[in-house]
Amino acid sequence: MRNDKCGCGCNPLEGIEDIKEGICDIRMGLKDLCQALEDLRCGRLCEAEKCLIKGICIIEKGLCKIVKGLDDLRDDIDCEDVKAIQDGICDIRRGLKDACKALKALRCGKECEAEKCLVNAIRQIEKGLCDIEEALDDIKTGCDKMY
Repeated sequence: MRNDKCGCGCNPLEGIEDIKEGICDIRMGLKDLCQALEDLRCGRLCEAEKCLIKGICIIEKGLCKIVKGLDDLRDDIDCEDVKAIQDGICDIRRGLKDACKALKALRCGKECEAEKCLVNAIRQIEKGLCDIEEALDDIKTGCDKMY
């Protein structure tokens, strides 16, 4: 496994970098979702809605980077790591779906339902990130052994 841009194997794969950037974006988006949850629980509904929208957008952006990174790596990593990243992506997508449900519930004045959906969203996204990070660690370990 090496980056063919320089041919020497000294640079990390672009796919790994994309995945790492995506993880960072998703973590930033998660902070916004957590802030939205706090705002919701404190009755600051407008602030909760703004944070929820911002978090969803950032997480979607990060997810796109992870998908791109996986596409770049797919032929260079083993099937178990591909599956772990795909599972993580699916969990994050489910979390985004729950976050969107929370936004809809919030806009309809259903604060309890919004809170429940938002809590589920945060859990799903965190689980997905965990799966992806574990796979990324396995990939890095495999790279280190090769050099």
